[in-house]
Amino acid sequence: MGLFGGKKEEYCAVCNKRTPNTSKPKKEWNIKGQLCAKCFVDFMKKPVPKKADDACVACGAEPGGLYLWKPKKEWDLKGWLCEPCFNEWQKSDNELKK
Repeated sequence: MGLFGGKKEEYCAVCNKRTPNTSKPKKEWNIKGQLCAKCFVDFMKKPVPKKADDACVACGAEPGGLYLWKPKKEWDLKGWLCEPCFNEWQKSDNELKK
């Protein structure tokens, strides 16, 4: 411990090495405890499994989580829409309102 009660050294939950700097693991990894820098980077390099809701509910396209749009409540859709489908739904919705 340091002069002012600094951070004590902890052990990595994966490799069990003693390290002064640890990182908090992500929830998806299901790891209890802290990780050393090497183990944290190793886990970050592993591919992330796709979620079931990462697809458009109208056409089934999988553009990825960043390119999905949330439908309006009036449309009664459960899930997300890709941009072209969202634009189609919005266009037909605007035509109905006229």
